[in-house]
Amino acid sequence: MAASLLRTSTRSALRAGASAAPRAAGVAGTTFCRGKATLPDLQYDFGALEPSISGKIMELHYKNHHQTYVNNYNASVEKLQEAQHKGDIAAQIALKPAINFNGGGHLNHSLFWENLAPKSAGGGEPPSGALSKAVNDSFGSVEQFQSLMNAALAGIQGSGWAWLVKDKQTGGLAIKTYAVWTMTLTSYRTRTPLSASSSPCWVLMRGSMPTTCNTRTARPSTSRPSGTWLTGRPWRSVSLREQRDDPGERRGFRAFFASALRPKKSRQVLRKGGFSTSTPDLRPSTSSSSVYTAPGARYPDDDVPPMPSLAPLEAHRAKYRAINAGKDTQLGETRDPTAMLHALGVQELEHDPNAPYDVHDHRPPGESDIASLSADLWQHIADELNPADRASLIFASKTLLSRLGPGAWWALDEPDNIPYKGDFLASQDRHYPHHLLCFPCGVFHRRTQEGAERLQPAGTVNPLFDCPNARNSALPSPRHRITHGRVLYFAFVQLSIRAHRFGPRYGIPAETLSRRWRRDGWWHNTRYYIHRNHLLMRVVSSTFAEPGLTPSAQRMLLYSREDYWPYFSACAHWRDGELMNVCKCALGHIPQPRATAGLQGLEHRAKDKYHGRTHNPNALTTLCGRCRPMRRCPECPSEYLVEVKLTEDRSDPRALRFRQAIVVTRWCDLGDGTSPHTSPEWSACNGENADQPFDSFAKFSKRSIAGTFEAAFTDDTLPGQRMLSMNPKGKKLGEEGTGWY
Repeated sequence: MAASLLRTSTRSALRAGASAAPRAAGVAGTTFCRGKATLPDLQYDFGALEPSISGKIMELHYKNHHQTYVNNYNASVEKLQEAQHKGDIAAQIALKPAINFNGGGHLNHSLFWENLAPKSAGGGEPPSGALSKAVNDSFGSVEQFQSLMNAALAGIQGSGWAWLVKDKQTGGLAIKTYAVWTMTLTSYRTRTPLSASSSPCWVLMRGSMPTTCNTRTARPSTSRPSGTWLTGRPWRSVSLREQRDDPGERRGFRAFFASALRPKKSRQVLRKGGFSTSTPDLRPSTSSSSVYTAPGARYPDDDVPPMPSLAPLEAHRAKYRAINAGKDTQLGETRDPTAMLHALGVQELEHDPNAPYDVHDHRPPGESDIASLSADLWQHIADELNPADRASLIFASKTLLSRLGPGAWWALDEPDNIPYKGDFLASQDRHYPHHLLCFPCGVFHRRTQEGAERLQPAGTVNPLFDCPNARNSALPSPRHRITHGRVLYFAFVQLSIRAHRFGPRYGIPAETLSRRWRRDGWWHNTRYYIHRNHLLMRVVSSTFAEPGLTPSAQRMLLYSREDYWPYFSACAHWRDGELMNVCKCALGHIPQPRATAGLQGLEHRAKDKYHGRTHNPNALTTLCGRCRPMRRCPECPSEYLVEVKLTEDRSDPRALRFRQAIVVTRWCDLGDGTSPHTSPEWSACNGENADQPFDSFAKFSKRSIAGTFEAAFTDDTLPGQRMLSMNPKGKKLGEEGTGWY
């Protein structure tokens, strides 16, 4: 990191001076002075961008926020130089995150100031020439690009940057978002890819989702610099940067010398010699958006070899994966995607039976048959239906409306019939792509975060629409408890299913709901998949467990003292049955690790040889026939798998330690997202189906939700797993009778 930031040689200066405009040549060369970072000089006043950005915001962001990055970076570099002088490698590695964070923030903000300009200096002018054509080809129009960039910024959790980049291979433009500390200016300067997992691309423009600059001022509209497109973005500087960064478009005398003075690739990789403070060899980060560190740099102590980019075993695995990427793991045959695509045009595709909106009813109208029955008979039929079905009946034809009258529609507005009103309106979802049905109100509300809805923790205010009952505890929004402190609102189930059935503009992809987090010593991660218009969810929860836990220690490990639910994901029927007993049984199988101090290791080796056993110093866990099989809840579509795995403990980065961890995985079916009352799977998972019991074994038979879910993400055939009932005796004894706590 320091090597990239402190590179102020003559060659770098000449290379920076090869561009058309001295100011646009680069930010790094003008913001570092004699090895220390300094604030860049702004070419406009703080108030020049008003009314798009207030002068107070600009001054606070520049003098306080940006200056903090500069000060912290300089202090970290001084500590790094001191650690290098002492030969303290551990301290050098520990300082790398601070240098990455503050150095990346400094360079990102320096280019951010360059990307802003008042109207008098060309700010807000539309793009022209090749850049205009590239924007139109990639996004359709400048207005569409602006909306996509603002949507990308709004979707960032916390702070971060959104960048307009040019793909080196395809030549197209794209928008990328990364964390607040990510420094892509280093990638831009050294001609390296922006991300290791994506195509190489050049940075053209960036926007920010700020942190401390969002201070309240007298102008409410100036609290988000990400929306200052019309007067803040100088497309002219973007055009210059695009021409400068594309090697295929370099022309002229200066470009010739810039290319001639650029160091050779072999010289960059094989550079040897003396050690300097500008080329430390810090361990390269494994993140795809990490800061570039000069390869080939050495420690001052020649006894310490440089670290390779990949461990030998990991390099072998990467090579094996690349060779066998196109082979079927079961048959050993090479896949041919081209043959598959051509076969789609000749073979007859089977019609999807789960697409009801593609089926057209060509039967003749039955108005004469309906009119043949008297109005009294139709009234008796309607009396046997609930308010939602009664309203749907008169909505079916004009004859039924004339026979029964519109009274069933008016009855839906009564407070007691609000749930039925939501069930009736759920069938009209496809007609309202910009709205979302609110079941507590029974009304379609306009989506306020259209296309940028993100799942947040339970304590975070995250309104998807303006609802008058948002803070009404008597009318809570339907939700499902995932784990302690995390819930899944039914509105997100609606959005993912709507996007799958009707199109992207109706909601969000199911993949965007996936999250991973840590709380109360447990690690959790979720993943979602849509199968036959049903949303499937997988929750994996794990925590370290010591051997020989007492019953009270097991309770403290498994149960939350705040809501007296398990820390891991569980359905509403977890109190009845064997789920908690299975977890306690698995904890009882964790073995005591073998003592290897002194001569005890030789003693165990001799005993294993005497008894004919294979010597293995690592104690592995073997579960019994009670806790090893999977468990399925008989009253809802939920399946559980309890495992004990040997997991690396990364709490101490200086030690390599493995510990036993209990892992509880839950798969469940959350329904079709039409209504929380009419979806039997959603009601069963929440325990709200007392009037309509759900039999999961009759519903799924020998099929498993876990097998369906995992088969969607792998080509391998999953081994068969024994499936037992979570409540084989069918007893509902509750807390006291079962003794779960």
